[in-house]
Amino acid sequence: MISPRFLPWLLPLALTLVSGCVPAQWQAYWDAAVEAQQQGRLAAAEDLSLAALREAEKLGRQNPLLGVNLLHLGKINRMQGKYSEAERMLKQSLPIMEKVYPAQPPLAGTQAELGIVYDFQANYPLAEFFYGRALAIYQKTLGLGHPQAAEVLDNVRSLYRDQGKYPEAVRVAEIWIPILLKDEVQEKMPRVVSDGFVQTGELYVAQGRYAQAEELLKRAVTLRERVHGSGHPVVVTTMNYLSFIYRAQAKHNEAEAIARQALTTSEKVLGPDHPSVAQSLSALAAVYEAQGKYTDAETLYKRALEIWQKAFGEDDLQVAQGLGDYSRLLRKMNRDAVAEKSDSLAKAIRAKHAGAKPDKWPIEVKDGPCRIWVLPSTPDRLNFLTHGLGFEPNEEIEMVGRSNGELIQLKLKVSSDGSLSFVIPVGVLGERTGSVGQTFTAKLCKLRVHHEWGRVIAQTK
Repeated sequence: MISPRFLPWLLPLALTLVSGCVPAQWQAYWDAAVEAQQQGRLAAAEDLSLAALREAEKLGRQNPLLGVNLLHLGKINRMQGKYSEAERMLKQSLPIMEKVYPAQPPLAGTQAELGIVYDFQANYPLAEFFYGRALAIYQKTLGLGHPQAAEVLDNVRSLYRDQGKYPEAVRVAEIWIPILLKDEVQEKMPRVVSDGFVQTGELYVAQGRYAQAEELLKRAVTLRERVHGSGHPVVVTTMNYLSFIYRAQAKHNEAEAIARQALTTSEKVLGPDHPSVAQSLSALAAVYEAQGKYTDAETLYKRALEIWQKAFGEDDLQVAQGLGDYSRLLRKMNRDAVAEKSDSLAKAIRAKHAGAKPDKWPIEVKDGPCRIWVLPSTPDRLNFLTHGLGFEPNEEIEMVGRSNGELIQLKLKVSSDGSLSFVIPVGVLGERTGSVGQTFTAKLCKLRVHHEWGRVIAQTK
C-alpha cells in the first residue's frame, strides 16, 4: 500500500485565496512545523502547527489557511496514533474546505484523511463513506489514475479485503489494473505496479481465481527482477508464491520449474544458508509433496528447518511453521509417531508467543545519540513509518529485518541534518498478520525494533 502523504499543493492553492499577504508569524510557525514533521519530530510539529493555527484564526473562521492548518494537525495527530484528536481537527477542517474548495482536490484530500482516521479506528462504514466522497471528486478532477486517487483506491481495496469482502475488493483493484498494464506506467513506477499486481493476485487467490492470479504474478516477477535483480529476497518470495499458484492448479511441472529457479538463484546470490533459500526449499518441497515424491520432499523440509533454526533460533515462529509442514508430510508417509513429536514442538513454540501485549504507538528506541520512532502508516498496518534523528549527516544506514521469516534488506540514506524518514512494507504474501524484527546499523549506533503487523492488531489510543 502507498503511504498517505500530506498534499503539498494544498498550501499554494490556499494562499491564492487569502486576501493580502500571508502573516509572517504564521509562515514562520508553518515552515517550522513542516520541517519538524519531515524530521519525525511529531510532538514538536504538533506544537508548532498549533501555534500557526492560532495565527490563522486571526484571519477569520472560514479562511483557507485555517482549513489547511487543521488538516495538517489532523494528519500529525493521526501519525501519533491520537485518532480522536485527529478526527476532531479534521471535522473542523471539513466545512472550511467544503466552502472554499467545493468539489475540488483539497476537499478530497481532507475527506481521504478523515477516511484514514476512521479506518484506523475500525469504523469501516464511515471510512468507506469518506473514501467514496474523495474518490468521486478525484475521478472528476484528477482522474482515477492520479497518485492521490490511487492511494485512496488502495485503502478501499485493503479495507474490503480485511473484512473478507473479496468481490468488492477485487472490483476496486480492477479499476487500476488497466492503468498498471500501461507500458509507460510500468516504466516509470515498476515497484508500485508490481505491488499492485501482487496485491490483486492475492485477492484472486482468495477467490480461487488462480489463472488470473497467475498472469499477474508472472508480470510481478518480471518487474521485481528489473527493480531488485535476480536472487533478491523480494523476487524469490514472489517466485515461490507463483509456484504455489501453479500447484493450486495442479500445474506441477510449472510449479517445480519456478521453485527450482528461485532456489538456484537465491543460493547463488545469497548463499546456501540464507533464510530466503529456506523459503525456496520449502516451496520446492511442497511441490514434491503434491507429486507424491515424499522422500525428496522430506530432505528439503529438513534442510529448510535447519536453516531457520540456525538463523532465527529454536523457538521462532518460522520454525513452528516449518515443523507443521514437516509433520503433515510425515503423516502422509505413515510416520505418525515422528509427526506427533514435530507437532508437539510446534505447539510449544506457538504457546511461548501467545498472549503478546499490543504494541503502543509510536515505538521508540534509542542507542547513543540515535533515536528511531516507528508507527503504522496505513490502516491495514502492513506499512510502517520510521523516523530517526541523531545519525551522521549523509551516512548510509543498513537495515536488516525479517517478517514472518521473510528477509527485508534496505540501504537508507540519512539527510544532511542527520535525520531520516521512510516507509517500510512488512506484509508477507498470503498472510494477513505477523511480526517483524529490524536492526538498523549506523556509524554511531545500532538500534533494534520489533513489533506486530496486520489490521487485527489492537491499538492503544
